[in-house]
Amino acid sequence: MELVKYETLISSIDLGSFTKASELLGYTPSGISHMMNHLENELGFPLLLRSKTGVVPTRECERLLPTLREIVRQNKQLNQLTSEICGLTTGTLTLATYSSMANHLLPNIIKRFRKDYPGIHIQLIEGVWEEVNQLLCRHQADLGFFSLQKP
Repeated sequence: MELVKYETLISSIDLGSFTKASELLGYTPSGISHMMNHLENELGFPLLLRSKTGVVPTRECERLLPTLREIVRQNKQLNQLTSEICGLTTGTLTLATYSSMANHLLPNIIKRFRKDYPGIHIQLIEGVWEEVNQLLCRHQADLGFFSLQKP
């Protein structure tokens, strides 16, 4: 089993479809479907319920997701540490925030950050308070910007 399959599975679930995951990851929807079929065959049980409206995880997949997310997170951390040891500053920083903050406050901050750290890719996820909080709790975002008070 390869990490790319785990990342693809997680992205497909988080985005709700192979089409959206393919746009993010640079695969075709058909390629993602084949990859998920192979992963299901390796594991021996279905991971996704597929429909015309998208994909959702099976109950079995729900049980695996926290571990798969942790494996992917640890692998990213390992890659960043080895790059850092070699003197490279690379990686991905995932930010979660309200759309108003993403549109008004963060662009200038991100622009300055990219100037100092051009090897760091910034992924921005917008959501309401509950979504930002959930992304942080599930380690899907490295940093979250939101009000301390629940709306």
